[in-house]
Amino acid sequence: MTTVHRLESMPRSPRRVWVLTGLVGYPAAYGVLAVLKGTALPAGLVLTVFLLIIAATVVALWVSYVYARGRIDGRRVRLDEWDRHPAVRA
Repeated sequence: MTTVHRLESMPRSPRRVWVLTGLVGYPAAYGVLAVLKGTALPAGLVLTVFLLIIAATVVALWVSYVYARGRIDGRRVRLDEWDRHPAVRA
C-alpha cells in the first residue's frame, strides 16, 4: 500500500489533527520565534525550532492536500461515510 493510498483512506479523526496542525502551524511557529528571540538561547537553536515547526506545518498541509485532492471538484469517486451521505441524498 502506497503512502498516498494510506493518506486517502485515513479515518476522520487523524485527518482533523493534520488539518489543525496545518492551520495552526505558522502562527505557532511565529509565536515560538517571538518568545524564544527574547531568551538567552543561541540563535541557531531558535532557528532550528522555528524551521522544525514550519516543516511540520508543510507536511500537514501536504497530507491535507493529498486527502482532499479530487474530492473538491468531484473527480474523486471513492467517498468516505461523511461524503457519501449527501451524495446519496442528492
